[in-house]
Amino acid sequence: MRFNRLVAAIVAVSLAQICVCIATWPIASSGGSTMQPRLRVVPRKVELGAVALSEVKLVEARICNDGASPLRLDQPLSTCGCVKPTLPVTTVPPRGEVSLRLRVTAPTTPENILQTVTLTSRDAPGVSWAVTVLGRAEAEIWASPPRLEVEVDDSGEGRRDFTVHSVLRVEPLEVESSSEFLRVEQLSDATASRRYRLHIHRATEGDAFLNVFQNDGKLALQVPVRWHRRAEVTMRPEYMFIPGGEAARKVVFLTVDPRKAGMEPIVEPLVPWLRIMRRRQLNRHTFELEILADSTSVPQQIEPGMPLFAARLQRPKAPNYHFLGYPIRSASSRGLD
Repeated sequence: MRFNRLVAAIVAVSLAQICVCIATWPIASSGGSTMQPRLRVVPRKVELGAVALSEVKLVEARICNDGASPLRLDQPLSTCGCVKPTLPVTTVPPRGEVSLRLRVTAPTTPENILQTVTLTSRDAPGVSWAVTVLGRAEAEIWASPPRLEVEVDDSGEGRRDFTVHSVLRVEPLEVESSSEFLRVEQLSDATASRRYRLHIHRATEGDAFLNVFQNDGKLALQVPVRWHRRAEVTMRPEYMFIPGGEAARKVVFLTVDPRKAGMEPIVEPLVPWLRIMRRRQLNRHTFELEILADSTSVPQQIEPGMPLFAARLQRPKAPNYHFLGYPIRSASSRGLD
């Protein structure tokens, strides 16, 4: 009996020592270990203040690695094409920092600016860091749309309505054209928003400005105008949404100008990550295309408005017509909208 009690005591002491060792053993924490990369973005909010419409601002933020290991960053993602992030160096050394450069283009109408740039790292899966861009686009006189794109017929005739807005007590009274082919017709006398109609006469292609003057003769605004012949082939929808991380299929429709009905368009992708998988003619001037977007090959940095396709009619010396789209990466999307 005495021997059994002695053995039990020895076992109890040994278990107590093991528990003490376990309790005092260092536990690796995902957030607290100095061996894990720890990132800080300075500043977390970039204040632009008041900026002019369409003004371009260049700002920077610092990405600081307070950890003891290097941190490899992915390319930053922005919530809007108006904020273009650039990361010249993608690896942040331990106890070091790199610069995140932001090119911000202000809106074309007075409104608040609130956009976000998100950073991720393959060394810290599931974690992200954000930089918020804040500001206010302001103007006393502006036009909507801010620039005019006009399609004209074969004889060079076309028109487009637009509006001039003003918050000034002295409202704009005169809108004049810099081209003899353009004529401006006033449609309303509203104080804050005055509507106009632009007429293009006998001009198949060109560029000009509409000059908006206050009643004291001061030039207050210039509205760019560009006109061109109606495209023989158009695509709907005009804009594409490219998801991230998977292949996606999208159906688009090509419409041939009714005056060219019966002619078949030739379509060629201009980017390697888009392929035409199927083509079907619906009627004499409408075609259906099934497009495969290999979103895993889409580059991280895409210029908004980049041409995605070129099309021409099957005839000698036919001109090319580019379809413009706005590809946007989205990890949460499951398809093309």
